[in-house]
Amino acid sequence: MAPLKRLAQLIERQIVDDEYRTHITTIALSILFTLVAIVMCVVNIATKQYSLLLSVAIFGVVSLGLSIVNIFLPKAQKVCEIIFVVDVIFLFSYFLLSGGVDANVTYDPEVGIEGFSTYWILLLPILGMLAFGFIKGSILSAIMFVILILFLWTPLGDMIRGLEIFKNITYSPTPAFKTRFNLVYMAAYFAGALLELIRYFTAKKLLTISNLFGNHLFMAIGKEKYSLFSVLAGIVINIIFNSILIPKY
Repeated sequence: MAPLKRLAQLIERQIVDDEYRTHITTIALSILFTLVAIVMCVVNIATKQYSLLLSVAIFGVVSLGLSIVNIFLPKAQKVCEIIFVVDVIFLFSYFLLSGGVDANVTYDPEVGIEGFSTYWILLLPILGMLAFGFIKGSILSAIMFVILILFLWTPLGDMIRGLEIFKNITYSPTPAFKTRFNLVYMAAYFAGALLELIRYFTAKKLLTISNLFGNHLFMAIGKEKYSLFSVLAGIVINIIFNSILIPKY
């Protein structure tokens, strides 16, 4: 029962305490991105995409360093958050400019080329909301959306692709890709915002239930553990009903 109780308390704190949630989520995402980067490095070596390999390797090393610092130096959390965000934006901007392809890729110039790595950008709105909450997640999503517009729909993108670093990479996103990608990105943002609103209202109700039953009822009769069970029940019920009713009404 003790391990279950500790797990439940961790889940409760993860939902209610925004600062703690950001800290834990940033560590989890940094570790996850490090593992993904390792796998992608192996894939890029096998496919001989060395410029992409370099960018992913740098991102993986930074993510690994951030996870270690976040774990052992919690006071550096704010600095780690800023570095993490900048690291993600730089990597995704590179994907957007290069298409996530290398110079040795052949394609039909009339069709264009849509590198797979670009699609990782679509995860940013949802993960941004998950890690940083509605306001900070929205700001992060808006920054990336502005970059999308600038790099896909203005001469700035073509000008940057003309620099020395991109001289061997010919990336030509089609008009259809540009339009659909921006629409899907906006859809991902609204999905992330909806999930964050569900979490927010669940946390708000959770605090009310916890204070009511934990401090006024169960503690008075010496049965504090039932407060935990009521809180968990509140989590489940709120998530279910908010998921059903918020989209409908």
